[in-house]
Amino acid sequence: MSGDFKFDFSKRKPKGKRVKPVPENLDENAKEYRERARAERKRFVDATDTEFWLCLCFPSPAEMARWRERFGFGENHRIYAYRDIEKLLAPYKPAKSSAVAFGAGVGFGGGLGFAEKTPDPLADVKYSDDLEKDCLAEFAALHRALVSACSPRKLVEPTDSEHWFAIAFPLRDDKDSFLAEYGLRKLGDKYLDGMAVARKLGGEL
Repeated sequence: MSGDFKFDFSKRKPKGKRVKPVPENLDENAKEYRERARAERKRFVDATDTEFWLCLCFPSPAEMARWRERFGFGENHRIYAYRDIEKLLAPYKPAKSSAVAFGAGVGFGGGLGFAEKTPDPLADVKYSDDLEKDCLAEFAALHRALVSACSPRKLVEPTDSEHWFAIAFPLRDDKDSFLAEYGLRKLGDKYLDGMAVARKLGGEL
């Protein structure tokens, strides 16, 4: 090893991110916009810098629109701080909290989307004593059934949706208290069927 080589154990200064100075020649509109942006950023951080949130899911924009009409909030993909909507939900708080959540587990439109029972394709075949004719009649009926057949509807989970909004709470206790006070515990503690929540709050959509 060369004698000119030396290790440098001196403490290096951390490279901090340089903050651009605020221009002093901003006009009133620019200053107002900057203040609004700063306030919106703070609101966003306050609402999202926590894991204590609930997500209400809906089958389509139409149901979300009916939720907004009844409860006064519920923009798609929006995150609300609970303090901002607490007064809007207060009139729907049950007089006595209930652990039973009617409608829990019920999918959109009153069911989980199970496929209907397939009708018998041979039910309308009129039989005769001629075996050949009867076979041809059954074949024709089966052919019509196969041509017009549709795949069964997919099982749909209420929370498997692209239409949602979230409510953020400062603490886990705040979220748990909300679920208990409104009788929503049986609906879940993270992703909730918005239609079932509405039914529980007495606001059938």
